[in-house]
Amino acid sequence: MDLSTQKGILQQIQLTQILDLKWSQDLPSSGESLGYCLSIQKRKRTRTKPSDTQVTLMQTWASARKSSVMIIQSKSASTTKDLLIDLVSLIRTTSHPIIWALRFPNYSSRKITRLDILRILVSQALQINPNATSSSSPVTAVHLKEAVDEEDWFRLLERALLGVPEINIVIDSDLFGLATGQDRDEGTRFLQRLPEFIGGTFVKVYVSSANVVEDSVRTRWDSGTWEKLSINDEGVEQKSRRQQKQCAGRGKGAARGRGGRRR
Repeated sequence: MDLSTQKGILQQIQLTQILDLKWSQDLPSSGESLGYCLSIQKRKRTRTKPSDTQVTLMQTWASARKSSVMIIQSKSASTTKDLLIDLVSLIRTTSHPIIWALRFPNYSSRKITRLDILRILVSQALQINPNATSSSSPVTAVHLKEAVDEEDWFRLLERALLGVPEINIVIDSDLFGLATGQDRDEGTRFLQRLPEFIGGTFVKVYVSSANVVEDSVRTRWDSGTWEKLSINDEGVEQKSRRQQKQCAGRGKGAARGRGGRRR
């Protein structure tokens, strides 16, 4: 009992030290970013939901015991972003661990880099896997302070997930586009390396097709390391047509009413 208590105290101290780092304080918490995206989503009048076939495809892909990247495509950028948020909300209700890098208040006015994306993911990984701060090779605040480049941060993310059999990672298209300077080649290379660096954990990454060069994915990535999901916007279009008919019906009714008054 004493050893268990001491381990828990050590983990809490390490996490507190990590969350007190300047870069950690400058970046949003997982709850803040998700809450911001959900608040935007709630304001929308129309939403497109994936079909049963598409849901089955995602479930089959997610259950496969291998690391892979799911590239989601839609005619509407808004539809893709909504689906990514829906996936975060859905996976959180299950026993499957998940971390994410999502938009947050005033994100567009910030200078966001690829290192910031990795820092966000590392910070969340340590919170869902506190054992990483007290293992035989623990991640400490010192390690995070000394990390310099992407290689360092990729390795820290791997260590932060040590002992976690699987992890789902959702990356917002707008935030990732800002971090890569809208360079899709750069985004493609980054996303290819993300699951490759995390050994011992099955990594499932969900991203928008707006962040990758699909030709490069087809020709340079192994066939088993990625999947594409195309979402059509029929739900929105059909709803819009219904709204148009309703408006037209109201317009005819108003015209008849005016005609009646004239008589």
